Amino acid sequence: MIKCCPIKRTGLAAAAIALWGILHWTGPSSAAVFKPRHLVRTFAPPVKLVRTGSGDYFADFGQDWFGQLHLRVNSPAGGRVITVMMGEKLASRDKIDSRPGGYITFYKTGLRLRRGPHTYSVPLPSADARRMPRSIGAVMPFRYAQIIGCPSVLRRRDVRQMRVYYPFNSGAAKFTSTNHNLNAVWKLCHHSIQAVTFCGLFVDGNRERRPYEADALIAELDWFNNTTGETLPARTDQYLIYHPTWPTEWIMQSVLAAWYDYLYTGDKTLIRDNYTSLKAKTLVALERRDGLISTIDPPVPVAVLHSIHRTRPIHAVVDWPQDERDGFVMRPVNTVVNAFHYRSLVLMSRIAAALGHTRRARYFASRAQLVRSTMNRLLLNPATGLYVDGVGTGHSSIQANLFPLAFGIPPGRDRSHIADFLVRQGMKCSVYGAQYLLVALYRAHRAQAALNLLDSSGPNSWMEMLNEGSTLTTEAWSERIKPNEDWNHIWGAAPGNIIPRYLMGIRPLAPGFTKAIIAPQIGDLSFADITVPTVHGEIAEKIRQNHGAATLSLTIPVGIQASIRLPRNWRAFHGIRLDGRALPAGAQDKALSNVGPGNHLLVLSK
Repeated sequence: MIKCCPIKRTGLAAAAIALWGILHWTGPSSAAVFKPRHLVRTFAPPVKLVRTGSGDYFADFGQDWFGQLHLRVNSPAGGRVITVMMGEKLASRDKIDSRPGGYITFYKTGLRLRRGPHTYSVPLPSADARRMPRSIGAVMPFRYAQIIGCPSVLRRRDVRQMRVYYPFNSGAAKFTSTNHNLNAVWKLCHHSIQAVTFCGLFVDGNRERRPYEADALIAELDWFNNTTGETLPARTDQYLIYHPTWPTEWIMQSVLAAWYDYLYTGDKTLIRDNYTSLKAKTLVALERRDGLISTIDPPVPVAVLHSIHRTRPIHAVVDWPQDERDGFVMRPVNTVVNAFHYRSLVLMSRIAAALGHTRRARYFASRAQLVRSTMNRLLLNPATGLYVDGVGTGHSSIQANLFPLAFGIPPGRDRSHIADFLVRQGMKCSVYGAQYLLVALYRAHRAQAALNLLDSSGPNSWMEMLNEGSTLTTEAWSERIKPNEDWNHIWGAAPGNIIPRYLMGIRPLAPGFTKAIIAPQIGDLSFADITVPTVHGEIAEKIRQNHGAATLSLTIPVGIQASIRLPRNWRAFHGIRLDGRALPAGAQDKALSNVGPGNHLLVLSK
């Protein structure tokens, strides 16, 4: 079995391992990569412990975590067996749902006691030891526990949830606003990114416990905006380069993930050591003369599969589950696939330039421009102003339009029309597609429409996850969409990066966050306050707005130069003062485009 290459490795060694992997790769069953050097274990008492009967107790730990249940019981005699239940969902007050549906967790077992006071770790099934180091053993996701027939009185200190996760600075990022739903959604996503790192990689949830590129890319963006430490994203990216999954678009997402790792950290190790593999993962080898690609007609040659470390075919996924595809018509030349192809070429050009490969950078940039031009010629319907799903169909799904808009493919004259279409459609995509839908709306300056989706309590919303009882983001919007969903899926946590990156507008403009953009789009929020960690320290931003004035206070750490872009709904304000100094109309752009480290206050008035 191939092991995941260490992050710090020479290019020659990485190439040798890649070749070995092509010849001997056995798939993602390699267990060694799931045994990180450091996993954190913490112990927490229940936030609520209720005695429900003689010897019967109900415990609520407040949040869902991957871990174990530890009990301290003083038994007057040995051999007695008590019943223990653990789960994620309630059937009623103080009672765990024993038939929660899908892959929502419920577990029931007997615990044999010894005489006297002893601390027990409730035994879990061997399946729950998947991907876990022996030093920790089996873990399962649970929030609630019931103990039946306990011979001694249990207090909060006797019942503990042992939680397992990758080192995570939970205080590095903070967000609050005047919008209750938005605050709740932020907390849901912030907790999710910490809790699902229990394997030492970004994995897709409890059912499969394996990395997928689509999950990992969203998790990586969440990670960089929610905590400090750069090793986990790079470790997961490295694993997926050599253990890719089957969707065509997700193969290309390795290029996106590698670029974001460099953009946020400034560390070239990942892009340098995997440069050859990343070039192949653009799938440029599949291009037709017009730049578009297909994995169906013709089929992908074996040599191309080997170059991306695959032995089995790849094919488009578009969105998942299938019922969330908005009627997408699968064609050999697919609009979503080619949108990702364009984006991977753009970012591969930047990666090549960062590594000093100037000619290759120009090559990838020229291929990207060809793909964009061809997509707008063949796939953009001039009669409707919308992208069709692929060559040979007139159907225009939400997916065929949100991905191109998120990646900047439509001509300027068509962007507003496509954005209006997306606003009308609402959340007609999956929790995965929601990441790109929100990016598309913010790129088109539809801040209020995006906010309406973020704080919605409708059927396809993050508030619905909370209302159903989950404290981690779920695999799908609900069981009605995906009957086998689990309640611990990080790809559902898009707001964890969308809120800091787009609603509050804090994004790196240069690798290593040496340059940043501050471009808030807060819609009708009257107040929002955020702290975002970077490799240089924390960026803090606080915004207040009403009909007569607006203020933006900003703290920029040493090492970052910031460019401030004002929200479009602030155009009604004419008087602008930066740090007490009035900015003449002709000097505003220059003054706001070069804001250095320190504390700054921007005041706008009518």
